[in-house]
Amino acid sequence: MLIRNEAPLLLFMGELEEALSRERVALSDEARMYLSGLLTRIRSEHGPMRQTPLAPDYLNALSSLSEQERTVLFRSVGDSALIISGWWWQWLERFRQPMDPAYHAELGERAYRQVEQELFDELADKFASLIDVLARMSARLQTDDRQVMEVYATWLRTQSRHAARLLRMHGIDVRAAGRTRH
Repeated sequence: MLIRNEAPLLLFMGELEEALSRERVALSDEARMYLSGLLTRIRSEHGPMRQTPLAPDYLNALSSLSEQERTVLFRSVGDSALIISGWWWQWLERFRQPMDPAYHAELGERAYRQVEQELFDELADKFASLIDVLARMSARLQTDDRQVMEVYATWLRTQSRHAARLLRMHGIDVRAAGRTRH
């Protein structure tokens, strides 16, 4: 059965394939479909999926009596952490959220590990690489000139490896910029 609005799904599937190839990340077909579907669901968002901390949901899942509820909560935490740290990574810097990006990565990986399904074990195993894959896709699909300047400003403040990689994708070599005196 096709998803009702298949154009965004097909776009994300193609972009995901390219980003996985460029980042040299191997992913099962099931995981590729899951991530494409996840991106399709959040495509109309103009900010992170949630603006509340993920830890309370993680703790609620740990204490939940229902296995189904645990699975839903852990999956939601993992999905949110992956999207925030990969697709919406700039949001953390732009709004100066008190959470370190490593917080989202670690919590998301742990949440996926709690979902006792092979798909989520794979996503947990490759969580850090998937952050880079989604960031590459986000930069390609969402970046205009103003956003490139914001990424550059982020790099100037943080010397982030991730921001440097995104800038290189747009033809800006920050290694040369880092050696110049202002």
